[in-house]
Amino acid sequence: MVQSFAATVGRWALKVDSALQVIFQESAQELVSQLDQLLVGMVYDQPQPAGYVRTGVSPCIADASAISGTS
Repeated sequence: MVQSFAATVGRWALKVDSALQVIFQESAQELVSQLDQLLVGMVYDQPQPAGYVRTGVSPCIADASAISGTS
């Protein structure tokens, strides 16, 4: 009889004290990590429109004329 991995882990978790807590914490940390990577991909890895400057980025004086459109 073939048993699934999840069923095997489930039986083990019921036998070992605090295993359910550890499995929950590890699963939650993995989920948050994956969501963080997804967010980074959505926000920072996308190409930015021409002329877009992120908040908090201060252009240098030499580049100020390019931003304002003056020469």
